[in-house]
Amino acid sequence: MADTTGNYALDLPDTNQVKNLLRDSLELYERRNALIMRSRRSLLGQNPIKAPTLTQYKIQPQHTYFLLAAVNEKVSRFEDLPEIKVTPVGISSQARSRSTMLEHATNRMHELTEEQSGGMVWSRQIFDAILTDGGVARIERAPAANWPEITMLVDKDGNPWDPATGIGEQELLQYNQAFKFKRVFEDPAEYEKFRESYKQGLPLPLRKVYVPHEFFLPIWEGTTMVESLEIERRPLRSVLQNKLFAGPGLMQLQGAIGENRTPKQEVVIVHYCNQQYHAYFALSPGSANRMNNVLPTATQASDVAIGSPVLLHAYPHRLGRTQYNYVAGRAGGWRGANNPQMESVMEALLELEKDADELRSQMATNLRAQGWPTLVAYFDKDSRGSDDALPQPPRFKRARTSPCGRMSGWNRRSRR
Repeated sequence: MADTTGNYALDLPDTNQVKNLLRDSLELYERRNALIMRSRRSLLGQNPIKAPTLTQYKIQPQHTYFLLAAVNEKVSRFEDLPEIKVTPVGISSQARSRSTMLEHATNRMHELTEEQSGGMVWSRQIFDAILTDGGVARIERAPAANWPEITMLVDKDGNPWDPATGIGEQELLQYNQAFKFKRVFEDPAEYEKFRESYKQGLPLPLRKVYVPHEFFLPIWEGTTMVESLEIERRPLRSVLQNKLFAGPGLMQLQGAIGENRTPKQEVVIVHYCNQQYHAYFALSPGSANRMNNVLPTATQASDVAIGSPVLLHAYPHRLGRTQYNYVAGRAGGWRGANNPQMESVMEALLELEKDADELRSQMATNLRAQGWPTLVAYFDKDSRGSDDALPQPPRFKRARTSPCGRMSGWNRRSRR
């Protein structure tokens, strides 16, 4: 297993360390996640509206979607993708031409990566950054998926890896020494020729994945993200059929859940990432729920107590930083348990929407949601009669449009 006394920013932790880190991170960001979930429900019109329960009339709850309108107005100021500018080194025409070429190539690379990642990753990051003060995306390389014919997985002896045999836990923890991607061709010239023609018709070996802010649990040291956890729900059947996860961890997961597998059943995948490794852990049922195969949801710290992380796959990315792109909002993002500036803004917006929803619901209930009476009427004092008594007020039927201006005796607008 991993050395518990080693460098946590560079070493791969064991399952107990991941379990404790996940529980502590969920407790650390508990207030943030609760505030974000309230905002998400308001965007969907699922926020509760206070109203009396024991009434002789029917309540008409209506939502104003005030928060959604405000966030969309801010998001509309951003482009679908950031436009990268490259400053030329020097003032010569050759330097300007080279900077223009690099600028076009970089922007095109961002467009291709966004397209092959399903699109709208950057836009959703900006949406979350405005709403929750942080937008997250996971950027990972995928050469085996996008360039399968020029890469293959071989062990330290040069033998191709067979997914059916699995990978031992010790070898998996020392992935960079035991397994690596290696080119197929032995002749360098032949390999380079095939490589150039092959890659021209294929996408970039990069992939971006949008991560909801409430499912991202970073560990900061100052302004540096040294570790991070991501909670992802996947269908159980897809996890069991994924060849990347073949090994003792997957067999342990299969033994814990038994044979009762339905298409709706999901398993929680915990992504652990530091400055050196990216690992996939699955939360299997704990001993208390092994009989009924209850899979933990990991939405709060207590869920981890009934689950046990199981290592499915790990590899060294060697980036010297985590694989997550964190876009901070107006208050600098959440770098701990509290963010006073953004908390006050989010609470204020939620209170404004709550008040607006209550007022609209009251108005809709009083009007019975049928028609809109005219609240301004004009009366001619010459039509009130010969005496000096005050005229009788007009009577309108409930829940009908006001007939002001059409009733006999009240249809002449005063010109005085």
